[in-house]
Amino acid sequence: MLNPRILIIDDSLLLQTIISRFLKAEGFTNLYKSLTAEEAVKFLELKNYEIDIILLDIGLPEMNGVDALKYFKKIEKLKEIPVIMITANESEEYLRETFKNGAHDYIVKPFTAVDLAARIGAALRLKFETDQRKFREQELLNTMNLLNKTTNELQKEIKTASLIQQKILPPNISAINGLKCSFKNISMEQVGGDFYDYKIRDNEIDLLIADVSGHGLPAAFLATISKLAFASITDRSDMIEVMRKLNKTILDYTVMDYFVTTFFCTINVVTKVLRYANSGHEPQFIYRKSSGEFISMSSTSYPLGIIEKVKSIEQTIQLVSGDRIILYTDGIPECNNPEYELWTDENLKKFIMENTEMNPVDFTNHLIRKIKRFSKQDKFNDDVTLIVIDIP
Repeated sequence: MLNPRILIIDDSLLLQTIISRFLKAEGFTNLYKSLTAEEAVKFLELKNYEIDIILLDIGLPEMNGVDALKYFKKIEKLKEIPVIMITANESEEYLRETFKNGAHDYIVKPFTAVDLAARIGAALRLKFETDQRKFREQELLNTMNLLNKTTNELQKEIKTASLIQQKILPPNISAINGLKCSFKNISMEQVGGDFYDYKIRDNEIDLLIADVSGHGLPAAFLATISKLAFASITDRSDMIEVMRKLNKTILDYTVMDYFVTTFFCTINVVTKVLRYANSGHEPQFIYRKSSGEFISMSSTSYPLGIIEKVKSIEQTIQLVSGDRIILYTDGIPECNNPEYELWTDENLKKFIMENTEMNPVDFTNHLIRKIKRFSKQDKFNDDVTLIVIDIP
């Protein structure tokens, strides 16, 4: 602070003159003077309290220096302005009273120019440090306000993205083309990388379940693109060609190391033949109630979005009455509890065997509750998608 604004409040014109000469000799020229506290109050109001240091005589008439100090410290803009008390009384009790009410320092009459300059210099350093602190606090407050505003706007956008993502998923229905079924999609965050799709074509039902690597917005964007790309493929007679087209779109839009695991199958409700192609997805299950066995539908290819050539193989399974088809993403077997124990495929199989009489909707809801109890939390640590279909 090169030339601070200094207000001298003293009822002695002589002392005001002496102080002014001392300060001007030290290079301080921005000086203001008041003979009384009342006059100083009017001056400060006129100047909108823009002052840097106050030299305040304790022994003022009417409103004395201590009362003036109390008044000044009640004004927000003057709370942290250094006030140096000018006194002829050096008693400990008297000085304690001034410090208790916010004085920064004191100087005892008579004083020298060196003594006054030293007190002013110390007060200026305090003022500079105080101004810097307030500046940093304001900067931090501005940054936090901007961050909060940005966060709130981002949350609104994510909520909108979540609504859009849920809207492109087909509805969760309990029957499709005569088959009892259930569909469940739970995102770990507001948006997720899991998705599913189904379509009825004459006597056939197309089913797709997919899982984008990663979480959050990047996975959600790629999931949305993949879902819309799959929906745009109208000719699905050749499953490998469907996977090839979907893979090309994902390769066009994926970035970094993001990829998509998919399980695509078609069920003919008349012949009860299931055809499927698994591209890097979890082994999916058919539980054959009549024999108590599990038929695994494992992957034969890399996930989509990694290499150009699709190596999926179309495979066929003859379904029988009582079969239960379980399609899911890895958020189920890889759900962990606080001890970092996984739910695992084995627990899923055990659950399937123990709840064969439940319809698909009740089965799905019961399984979700069971996994949440296992994890001891209400929120999953990964996206979860589950499709259950019973063959009559």
